[in-house]
Amino acid sequence: MNCARIVSLVFTVLCASALLTASPVQAATEMDRAFERLEKDFKKLRDALEAPQAADRDQYAKLADDMLAEARKARELDPEMTPNVPQAQRAQFLEHFRRDMDTFIENIGKLSEALKNSKWDEARQLMEALRLDKKEGHKAYREKKK
Repeated sequence: MNCARIVSLVFTVLCASALLTASPVQAATEMDRAFERLEKDFKKLRDALEAPQAADRDQYAKLADDMLAEARKARELDPEMTPNVPQAQRAQFLEHFRRDMDTFIENIGKLSEALKNSKWDEARQLMEALRLDKKEGHKAYREKKK
């Protein structure tokens, strides 16, 4: 084989390898990544609460605690809409975002306590409240996808 062909073959293999290992959808910001991790734990917990087992309550509480940590990280970041908010309104916008995140964080804390005490119905209600909070938060603080 000549040198050019070897280089071409190596390049092709490296490109194919990179494509195979790359995630198809990558989060654009640290906030996106925090919420993706939170959403992953939320879905696991939602599925587990369809038929909860008292023996697994520590695992459920761990998922809620992980959600809490991610929500606290996200609270300190600015939502993706922030640059589009007029400078005169930006402080109020961020204040509302952080207040809404505080409520979200508080509900995750309540969820964790409900799980630790095997209060499954209460946990399900809190999960629904969190789902609605997420929906409203996306409307208020996230750019509409085009």
